[in-house]
Amino acid sequence: MIYTAIARDLGLPTSFVRKVAISAHHRYKVYFIPKRRGGRRRICHPARELKLLQRWLVGEILSNLPVHESALGYRERVSTSHIARKHSGSRYYLRMDFANFFESIRARDIRILLKRDWAEVSRGFPKADIDRIAQIVCKDEALTVGAPSSPVLSNAVLSPLDSDIHGVCVELGCAYSRYADDLFFSSNAVGVLGRVEELVTEMVEALKSPDLTLNAAKTVHTSKKHRVRVLGLILTPTGDVSIGRAKKREIKALVYRFTQDEIDTETYAYLRGYLAYLYAAEPSFIDALKKKYSVEAVDKLLRAHEV
Repeated sequence: MIYTAIARDLGLPTSFVRKVAISAHHRYKVYFIPKRRGGRRRICHPARELKLLQRWLVGEILSNLPVHESALGYRERVSTSHIARKHSGSRYYLRMDFANFFESIRARDIRILLKRDWAEVSRGFPKADIDRIAQIVCKDEALTVGAPSSPVLSNAVLSPLDSDIHGVCVELGCAYSRYADDLFFSSNAVGVLGRVEELVTEMVEALKSPDLTLNAAKTVHTSKKHRVRVLGLILTPTGDVSIGRAKKREIKALVYRFTQDEIDTETYAYLRGYLAYLYAAEPSFIDALKKKYSVEAVDKLLRAHEV
């Protein structure tokens, strides 16, 4: 039984692991955060003991589930810049979006997924443990925003759909990538992405597991004639990727404050984290910061990333 393995590896009593698993539904802190474009997002943050079990499942079982190459979110050594660069050389762009993404992936979808791939990932555990895993990773019989197991499970559940969409895009000569609930397409041919939208809509509507819905209000067609954003990054007319002028002004101001020793601890942590992100997203801007302020100052901020 999987409870015994978790207890052994985490140094916990099996009875405690069983108790946490059985009562998992009640072990969440639920709160709401505002969305950028209005409304509120529900966050269900698992209690520490439940999170331990979920992380064990990710490391020992769930991370071995097959994920399609088009799913680029929540992957090690894959950043938003990888997705943006994949589409940066195209002329036309399409973005589509799933509504209530994690909440639409139900416990039954997790069971279907695990039954399909159980022989490859189960490590010899009995099939009865499939229900126990679904119980540990779900609240209200669905995945939640906030659980460490939700990202890897969402990628695995959508692997067949990603494969089908990728196949259509190969036939039509366009690029496809998905980051959680955001679907990105790009092409150099006129009219292709309109056909892609039709086909993807048909595939999602015909999907039996999971029961996903596209948010039509967030479907956007655009081209290089207009500013194109992919996960917060701007695709420039020259085929490059940039964080944009406004963000650059903000980062320059923060680096200057850092050189003047006028930055608080929280802002310092934010700046270090963002520069580490820039190291992959727009390295030329890192070079510009070094020239403007000093190699020593910028390297000090980057040290945690470069070590």
